[in-house]
Amino acid sequence: YNINNGFVEGKNNKIKVIKRLSYGIKKFDNLKKLIQLRIS
Repeated sequence: YNINNGFVEGKNNKIKVIKRLSYGIKKFDNLKKLIQLRIS
């Protein structure tokens, strides 16, 4: 079988990078919107 979780790992990595770059965002809702914008 040729099944892997590379797609999900890529999404997780993007979220971690966004969290690192968005240090100082005070509202969680704004961070959530930023993550949704960057991943979609």
